[in-house]
Amino acid sequence: MPTFIKTAFLFFSAFAIGYAVWQSITLTKSLRTLQTLEQEERERVFKRRQHRRRIQISVLIGICGLCMFAGTHFSHETQPGLFALSWALAILFIFWTILLALVDALSIRMHFGRIHRRNLAEEAKYRYQLEQEMKKRKQTKDD
Repeated sequence: MPTFIKTAFLFFSAFAIGYAVWQSITLTKSLRTLQTLEQEERERVFKRRQHRRRIQISVLIGICGLCMFAGTHFSHETQPGLFALSWALAILFIFWTILLALVDALSIRMHFGRIHRRNLAEEAKYRYQLEQEMKKRKQTKDD
């Protein structure tokens, strides 16, 4: 493998590992903050699942970085099995990370869609109550 490419992959793998460590620390701190807040049970479950998915994404990014790091140190000529295995695992972990990210995005969309629909229903209820109150006041004013 040419030196430039190997250096680029080493840099990228170090970045992935560093990012995974930083993200795990950040998510752990945010979990402590979330646990102290008063929330509905549904909101707490959503946040806990989201946190678990994001920790998994961080760990997978770190493992992918480790696989890429290992892949740069195996020669495709002398150790083709280990070379192929490390890069195949890196690709597998990348796809798994993408899948988890898509599930996270879908979960967020569904969660806030439910909140939006609930807010629209409450707004309609209050609008109806306001209209009823206005009709009552108009009738008492006319009488």
